[in-house]
Amino acid sequence: MQIAPPVPPLESFGERPPNEYRDCPKAHFETTDDIDECPKCGGALHREAQIRSSGGLLMVACTIVFGMFSLTFLGISLLFVILGFREDYEIDFTFLAIVLWSLSLIGVSAGGIYSGKQQNLTGRRQKRLNKKLVWVLSVGFVFISIVQTFSE
Repeated sequence: MQIAPPVPPLESFGERPPNEYRDCPKAHFETTDDIDECPKCGGALHREAQIRSSGGLLMVACTIVFGMFSLTFLGISLLFVILGFREDYEIDFTFLAIVLWSLSLIGVSAGGIYSGKQQNLTGRRQKRLNKKLVWVLSVGFVFISIVQTFSE
């Protein structure tokens, strides 16, 4: 039985695999042709390896945000349990907005973790999911701004 010597990756020789997926995030152009610039906008095309690594970074960043706001929400919940809820206590709308904002960021960051994982596994951007996450984040930001305006 003969064992073949290990083959170094093509990228170590400065070559790219044939028909590698590339995309332009600005012009939303996708191709497997051997070109380096986007024909629509002239920008550099991102290769699959770059997309995978940015997916890994997205997972790390969203995991940190998820942890921070989960701990914030847990701390607020424990504060209510320890102090108790009195009937004569008026709800501060800014406090309520922070609680709701924390919950929405927990959900958005969980979606970001999933999107980054899929991007890392497939080498493709999760465009529809990312647009939905940005939409939810924007609505949450507008909501907290409105609540702070009316609470003053």
